[in-house]
Amino acid sequence: MTIVAISKGSLIKGTDVANKVAQKLGYECLDRQILIEASEQFSIPEVKLNRALTDAPRFIDRLTFGKDKYISYIRNALLDRLAHDNIVYHGIAGQYFLEDVAHVLKVRIVSTMENRVKDVMVRDNIDEKAAAQAIAKIDMAREKWSLHFYGIHIEDARLYDLVININKFTVEEAVELIAATSQSSRFQTTTDSKKQFEDLLLASKAQTVIMKSFPKAVVISRDGVVSVTQEGALGKEPIYDAQIKDALKDIEGIQKVVTKIWPIVDVH
Repeated sequence: MTIVAISKGSLIKGTDVANKVAQKLGYECLDRQILIEASEQFSIPEVKLNRALTDAPRFIDRLTFGKDKYISYIRNALLDRLAHDNIVYHGIAGQYFLEDVAHVLKVRIVSTMENRVKDVMVRDNIDEKAAAQAIAKIDMAREKWSLHFYGIHIEDARLYDLVININKFTVEEAVELIAATSQSSRFQTTTDSKKQFEDLLLASKAQTVIMKSFPKAVVISRDGVVSVTQEGALGKEPIYDAQIKDALKDIEGIQKVVTKIWPIVDVH
């Protein structure tokens, strides 16, 4: 039992690979459904969630934490669905949301710019210049997005367990390679990796609950103990502590909440 997370950008062949890997393994295949589910769960228009994943953060987003909130919702919806394993996910940001889970096989499918342009020309029925401009715009936005939220480059091979140059393989060969790798013992669910995932999911649930009031909070979970680190005005630490604990008190699985409030001194 494992999870396969495929990052493929705008590659049409990447989508074909993801669908065929799921068919070969008998796994569920997920992509945009996650946005729909997050939209329904948190009553946020799907278009806003999609923009949160595809558009580079604007200055106003950095002030209001609007995109941070939406990404938190999407992450929670995805982790909820992946809790049962045996899923191929080929949407955006899987390599980030699932970075620390050992039984997730993270795959990146790459191609030459020439082939990417040809794909987009066929898919969107546009000329070569327009296709190249569209790809450049998408690539720039995703690079800014990745650097803003995670401080890393989306093309960094260290994010992935397997990088496949689709120009060197047929779709069928790529499918065979991914499917075979996913069945190795390295990517099977273990007691430890299941615990990793459960900790990640619990932290995600807590994050979504306090996101509106504490958008800058850092939330981690371990063995049912949720730790929340948050900046706060000097002297108001007990108030923030009480607010956070009250907000999280009804989340199933949380055994204890520990807050770490770093005081901010008002120089005025």
